[in-house]
Amino acid sequence: CAGDVRCIQIAPDGIRAARGEGGTLVIFDASSGTEQRRMLHMDTYQSGINSLAWSPDGSSVVTAGGDKALWIWDTGSGNARIGPIR
Repeated sequence: CAGDVRCIQIAPDGIRAARGEGGTLVIFDASSGTEQRRMLHMDTYQSGINSLAWSPDGSSVVTAGGDKALWIWDTGSGNARIGPIR
């Protein structure tokens, strides 16, 4: 991890995990730590991601930052599905 990690959570499948690293959401292999995907929206979370949660099927991660906005990220494509929600 190169940035300020404030939150981390293992996916429902137990294989992947996600961490908020500064303003970037990082999906990685929970066993090896190998990074699989980085998700960043240029205008999001200048103060960093404070919390995150996986959807039950592992297809999405919801993030919340110091700017009080929620984003929903597609873990397959890395794209924002919805956001910002204020």
